[in-house]
Amino acid sequence: MRLLLTRQVALIGFEDTLYVNLSSPAFTYISSASEETGRQAANLLIRKIREPTQQTQYVTISGRLILRETA
Repeated sequence: MRLLLTRQVALIGFEDTLYVNLSSPAFTYISSASEETGRQAANLLIRKIREPTQQTQYVTISGRLILRETA
């Protein structure tokens, strides 16, 4: 079964990388704060190492949908 991109299937990725900018059709992606994501992930990991029995924590990091031709 063949599916047609942009007609039958939407394709969305994460972050504005070199491949996103070189793709044809133009790639739709979600832009997020990479530094903030890394900082939050490191903080959560350090807390979990220090307190292994600590309850799971959730962090929300906002992003932005950059709508192009693949969605």
